[in-house]
Amino acid sequence: MSHDLAFPTIADGQADGQWQTSNDADAAIGNATTDTYSVDFSAGNVTLNSTQYRSGYTFKPSAALAAARTLTLPAVKRPFTFHNSDATYTVTLKSTDGASPETAMTVVVLPGQLFFGYTNGSSPGLFGFASSTGSSLTGTYYDFGGYFEAAPSTSGGVFGRVRIARNITIAANMSGSYGGVSTNPVATYDVDVKDDGVSIGTISISTGGVVTFTTVSGTSKSVAAGSEIRFTAPINSPPDTTIAGLNFVIAATVA
Repeated sequence: MSHDLAFPTIADGQADGQWQTSNDADAAIGNATTDTYSVDFSAGNVTLNSTQYRSGYTFKPSAALAAARTLTLPAVKRPFTFHNSDATYTVTLKSTDGASPETAMTVVVLPGQLFFGYTNGSSPGLFGFASSTGSSLTGTYYDFGGYFEAAPSTSGGVFGRVRIARNITIAANMSGSYGGVSTNPVATYDVDVKDDGVSIGTISISTGGVVTFTTVSGTSKSVAAGSEIRFTAPINSPPDTTIAGLNFVIAATVA
């Protein structure tokens, strides 16, 4: 008899070692349904093999992360949870169907979040949701952004302002954020992101229209409820007014 978790089974007519086979199966069942598997991300992204993936139910980083990481899961049918116990960096879960080229689905688990889901062994193969690990709103999504048709006509001019209603955390380098433009700038255009007047990061738009996000010192940022997030144009003379249709969303969570 075969099954998705590949537990040891007693063969027909087996006499010697039946108790050992049974004990091994019992241990495998216990591990797959209750054990925690610590994933070592110290060398970079990790791809679990089938044996590793079947050996635990909850997966989590073994230590504090040095950067955002990706955890690739094998083509195995099973439920699981992933706890991103890191305080700063995201972990992207990625499924694979084992084909070449592979078709995969990715889910970003923010710092402090717990992902509940399952893989079905095929494409896209990954389903579930991420939630706070506490009983409050802590860890839940609090994304915000803006759309600005035209650039300010003055150097360092203000694009716009957003008032924040809760204590939030923006991940290091605004991981999980996205942006775009309808008209590219003539030179790299750096929008300063300020929290009550203090710079916390930059939204950069290249001449090719690629939008990248960074935070000061490459670390996560805490923003208090009631704070004003302000977006200001570069301090250039004369100002670059070519860029148009800037739109973006910054990923954050309730702190």
